[in-house]
Amino acid sequence: MSLSGLLDIARSGLLSQSGALGITGQNVTNATTAGYTKRVASLTPQVGGGVTFNGEIRSFDRFAYAHVVQQTGLQSAASARANALASIEA
Repeated sequence: MSLSGLLDIARSGLLSQSGALGITGQNVTNATTAGYTKRVASLTPQVGGGVTFNGEIRSFDRFAYAHVVQQTGLQSAASARANALASIEA
């Protein structure tokens, strides 16, 4: 492998890790922020060597999110029922 090929591999690795380090910095900075979801770097290997930084992926608990959506719907239904019954009583 030529020297330029090796330097290209090193360059892609440094750029990818730079992007991943930026995401790590955001995670550390926002660790105590309410509602912040952790982000993970998406890296893929290149054919012939090197790495490509594809961006970031938000990670969250889909089961907890589904529970929140369900409970919000139930709360909205109960609130609508309570308003309807209050208007009948008045």
